[in-house]
Amino acid sequence: MKKLIIILSLLQFISLSGFGQTDTKEKLNQEIQSFRNEVFNAVEVYLNTQNDVTTRVSAISKYPFIYDPQQIVKVRSIVLNATANPILRSTGLSKLINQMPDDDELITSVFKWVEDKATAKELRFESLNTLKILSFSGFAMFTKNQQFLTTARNLTSDPDINFRRLAFDYLMAHGDSFAQGLLITQLDRGKSDLLPTVDILRLLALNPHGDFLPTVFKVFKSPPNKESKIEAMTILGNYLPAKDLIIAILKDKKQPNDMRLIAMGTLNSSYPAEFSKVTEKMLIDDTEAENLKVTAVYMEMYRRKSNQQRKSRLSPDTFDTNVKKLAESGKSINIKKAGKAYLESVEPKF
Repeated sequence: MKKLIIILSLLQFISLSGFGQTDTKEKLNQEIQSFRNEVFNAVEVYLNTQNDVTTRVSAISKYPFIYDPQQIVKVRSIVLNATANPILRSTGLSKLINQMPDDDELITSVFKWVEDKATAKELRFESLNTLKILSFSGFAMFTKNQQFLTTARNLTSDPDINFRRLAFDYLMAHGDSFAQGLLITQLDRGKSDLLPTVDILRLLALNPHGDFLPTVFKVFKSPPNKESKIEAMTILGNYLPAKDLIIAILKDKKQPNDMRLIAMGTLNSSYPAEFSKVTEKMLIDDTEAENLKVTAVYMEMYRRKSNQQRKSRLSPDTFDTNVKKLAESGKSINIKKAGKAYLESVEPKF
């Protein structure tokens, strides 16, 4: 792997300099050939049936690909051999990832192995990893989209959460209504059979639609944990029924500081015109956390310093006045700095 990094570095050097180009290319070619020879020898160790499984696997573990065409054929035959050692097969499969888009038999086998619960654990997990990589291959795997879709839907009920994660990650990234329906149903029932609640919320946020917001709101009001409450709150920013609860969290000093910061950010992005009224008293409350005050000042500053906002404000309001107090007599350097930055940017006319 170190040699591979050296090769890439040399390539970058060549692209930036024309001086000594011939010598550099020759050196690069030597490095490439040396690396390929190293991989070739390692694969020979893997292919040698006289070696034990551990030795064979260790020999090629650190190399990402196999380059020699004849070796590729031999490794492929081991991977497809149902009687071969599963560890050898899974290791070999991991080195053939660059061959997948052009090998229908191999990719079809991978789809089969990942769905078949009777497949050896090592081979099934490597098949899962292979599909993860291939799912990001774009155009190269375009013709396999339907196969991906079918397999992913079948895996949504797999007993192993790793396989369910792959399935829902893939399906939700492609806006699949079937997967979204399953996730919404689980939230409605208050279950965690498919995925943890916080993971479901993050997946639903990939394709936000109003039809699941009432369900997310239910989770927000009675979350299974803090992480789920935070995730639900970020989704519900523009969902009007959640507004008062978000403001209540922001104002509640008993809430965790990070929870209040999320509430502040959500309020600022969803209801910017009301933000100053909700936060103005926090600025001069000595019992409030410093980071909340500083964050509120900067959030409102970025909104008010626009030309449009300046023209619409005829005179300073309470937020301006309270920020001025912070700039003049704030309890810390950070608070004073935020106050001064606000006054310089917004320029309220006292």
